[in-house]
Amino acid sequence: MHGVQDHTAEYLVSTFSGGGGGGGGGSSPLPVELIQFEASPAASHTADLTWKTASELNNSHFVVERSYDGRDFQAAAIVQGNGTTQNVITYNHNDNTIDLAQNTVFYRLRQVDFDGTTAYSPVRRVDFEGSIIPNSVTLYPNPTKGTVTVSFTDDEAESHAIKVIDNLGRELYKQTFDGQAIELDLSSQATGIYFIILDSGESFKVIKQ
Repeated sequence: MHGVQDHTAEYLVSTFSGGGGGGGGGSSPLPVELIQFEASPAASHTADLTWKTASELNNSHFVVERSYDGRDFQAAAIVQGNGTTQNVITYNHNDNTIDLAQNTVFYRLRQVDFDGTTAYSPVRRVDFEGSIIPNSVTLYPNPTKGTVTVSFTDDEAESHAIKVIDNLGRELYKQTFDGQAIELDLSSQATGIYFIILDSGESFKVIKQ
């Protein structure tokens, strides 16, 4: 979707908050000098995060933290740092565990030194097009250990065709049904990511545990 890039959040930032104060030439070097942090929506209701550091000092790792309300953040992933370096380092992470019902997501980075000291980046916001996850279709539970129910809460069509695709693009099976709900059985499938594609072209990602 061409319009999706309109929601990209891109900022230049000088450093992590808490990573050291200003000062003269004699001040200690900043633990991590963050020069860029971007967050943008990607295909299948995922988010692409990119950040760059100009220098790092004893940088153990980054914790990617996610929030749906901008206040309560939870760890979503850990990305290893590069210790101590004066080179510009680019980091990339794709968050593919976003709640399908959420069309606004907030991110921040928690940088952790080898000694356990932490500092936070500014918060970034990602907005998805509402049409990606229409309110008329819900999937639950997700993640699932067995079955997934697809429910059409505002059903105008009498029949639907649904395909289940694995993350390599292979079609596992296809079903046609009448009514407002169908239960798909993934219990025999391996753990991983699957896509449920409707005859309308809408695609939903499901995590099989």
